Order: sequence, then C-alpha cells, then structure tokens
Amino acid sequence: MNKNPERPSKQQIKDKCLVFDIPYLFGIERKIDFIKLLIENIYEESLKTENLFLRSRTGRELLIIDKKSIKEKIKSLKKYIAYLKSDNERGITPDMILSAKKVNLEKIIKINPKGMAECINPDHNDKNPSMDTRNNYVYCYSCGYSGDVIEITMKINSMDFQTAVRYLTNG
Repeated sequence: MNKNPERPSKQQIKDKCLVFDIPYLFGIERKIDFIKLLIENIYEESLKTENLFLRSRTGRELLIIDKKSIKEKIKSLKKYIAYLKSDNERGITPDMILSAKKVNLEKIIKINPKGMAECINPDHNDKNPSMDTRNNYVYCYSCGYSGDVIEITMKINSMDFQTAVRYLTNG
C-alpha cells in the first residue's frame, strides 16, 4: 500500500486504468500532465506571495509552505515524474507485448500455403518445412523447437526480449 495517496504507485495507476478500460501509458501520461500542471501552479503562486496555501484533494486541509519548502516540493514532484516515466522510456509495457504478439508470423518467416515453414533452430538443418505455424505460434515436428512471434524474432535477429518487442511494435 502506498503511503501517499497523492502519489499512487505504478501498480495502483495500472489497476485504475483497468477499471476505467484505458491504456496504461495513457494513464501514466495523464498523471504526469497533472503533476506538471501542479508544479506550474505551485511555482506561479510562489512568485506572488511569501507563503503558499495549498488545499488537499478533499479541500478541507490547508497546507502552508514557505519559499524554501516550495523548491523542495517541486523537486520531489519532479522525482515522482521521473519514477512514473522510468518504465515507459527504458522498458516495455504489457500493451506493447500484446501488440507484438499480434504481429503476423508471415512478416517474420516464410510460410508455405499449407502453414508450414523451415525450422529456424540452428541445431536443426531443415531441408523440408517441418515447422507448423498456427495462431502465431510455431512448433517443429523434427526437433521440437517451439515459440511465439516474439521468440522467433529474438532467435532470427539475435535480439533480447525488449528489443524484439520494440522491433515488432515499431517502437
């Protein structure tokens, strides 16, 4: 459980996004926009007066912040923005993985009209197509190799998981 309700964790944001049926990245972006607006308002108000009065979300409590604390509050909010952005810039999201898994296998490997392809396993020299391709998933009847479109991309292009997902989603 997060100690500060004004700063929900990524998991709490993700849960809320599921409830309202909106993409996770959209929820993160809206939260970041809200915090940037809050920072802007705090800064503008701090220019007008010595002490800053902020109301909580409930509107009941008044919080008095002096000029020194204002800088600390803005710095703290900027760190929270960096925390929210951390997975979105370096990592991948569940939405990206789902999108990557929907990429048609025919864009990655050559599939014959019967739905068979030559095995991509380097330990198996396949002269005749022995790899079955169904539902964006492959299985080689000769050597037992299996995988989905992401694993195939990783194997063919010597990529790690994150790079393969970005490649498939053109991210």
